Amino acid sequence: MKRLNSQLQEDGAPLELILLLRTLLAGCKEISFRVSQGALAGVLGSTLSDNVQGERQKNWM
Repeated sequence: MKRLNSQLQEDGAPLELILLLRTLLAGCKEISFRVSQGALAGVLGSTLSDNVQGERQKNWM
């Protein structure tokens, strides 16, 4: 199985597209890491407030 980067280069994809995909990938990795570390950083839980539907709000940041 080829890596996406190799396949794009072989297919002659524009450099701008490759850079865009790399940037998106880096952002996704960062979001994934931060979400996975949320409980360790103590930023998860209830905000002790309700939304307009009466549902308890969650703190995720």
